[in-house]
Amino acid sequence: FAEFDVSKLLKVMKDVTRGEPSVFPAVKRDFTIQFPLKDFAARAVATINSAAVPHVTQVSVVDDFAKPGEEFRRLSLRVTLQSSDRTLQGTEIEESSKGIVKALEKHGYKLAV
Repeated sequence: FAEFDVSKLLKVMKDVTRGEPSVFPAVKRDFTIQFPLKDFAARAVATINSAAVPHVTQVSVVDDFAKPGEEFRRLSLRVTLQSSDRTLQGTEIEESSKGIVKALEKHGYKLAV
């Protein structure tokens, strides 16, 4: 049995405003990184979300697995890139992808091979 006061929760929640969904196509890219066995996947998601990489609209975990005998696990993240005012160009997508990899590497996460 658990009980909590919703009014206190509402006081600390930030106002979330959402705009209209974009009519322009989204691009999804998957990144698989080597990730510590005893770390939270939310840290990798937060790393990308806080990196101020252009056009990132969503980051989600799509897979999390470890091979027997390895000292790390593989965390696969799906990143959605999208513009609200136009279709993204290939060069913009590549630049955003490089920014994501750079942000992950800055926090010690290496791309898995």
